[in-house]
Amino acid sequence: MHAAIQNMIAAIEHIRDCDRCARIYDTAYEVLREEGTPYPPNPWTAYFQCSRELRACENWPKGI
Repeated sequence: MHAAIQNMIAAIEHIRDCDRCARIYDTAYEVLREEGTPYPPNPWTAYFQCSRELRACENWPKGI
């Protein structure tokens, strides 16, 4: 499997399993949702909005 795909999977699994990072991501997603667009936000847009905070987690997967 390509390394980029493995990194995406590791990031998603970490966000799912880490309470701290799940709260940060959920908050970013809700902020985007409240902007009033009729469609759900793009999950990757939410990720990019909070990626710096996610990477500050001491358990964030190394190399991502």
